[in-house]
Amino acid sequence: MDDHSTFFRVNISGDEKTSKRCHLKGMYDVAVKDTGLCLCDVRSNRVMYEWPYTRIRNYGKTRTQFHFEAGRNTLSGEGVFTMETGDGAAIMNSIIEKIEKVKAVEAHVQRPADGRRKESREEKGFGNEDADHLYENTANISYVNIGLYNKMA
Repeated sequence: MDDHSTFFRVNISGDEKTSKRCHLKGMYDVAVKDTGLCLCDVRSNRVMYEWPYTRIRNYGKTRTQFHFEAGRNTLSGEGVFTMETGDGAAIMNSIIEKIEKVKAVEAHVQRPADGRRKESREEKGFGNEDADHLYENTANISYVNIGLYNKMA
């Protein structure tokens, strides 16, 4: 685990479709990390699943539960995970705090109005004799977390 994790004890009933598919039932620790949520086995301290914030579609709480929906591009696959805990509000507050830190750091990264990074002539291959090609396709590259976690450490 990284140095910036906050841990909460939760219970997963194992009755829901997603929990059954992932073989989750019993007590776990949820770590709210700088990069996402992490589910750890209480007995072995082994990481069972990890969900980056960018792959969590939504999350919420009730008085006795915390739940979130993971996207299909996660190791657990798509689905809603419901955890029994009295710490739902604290988990939510920790997640919000981590996401706000990410947003604050991103606000300091200069970007053009369209949100994409400007490429230098060398990156495109112009004026660089060592370039293997003249064009680099950057249309599908996500720049959401550029240098973020190095600055937070």
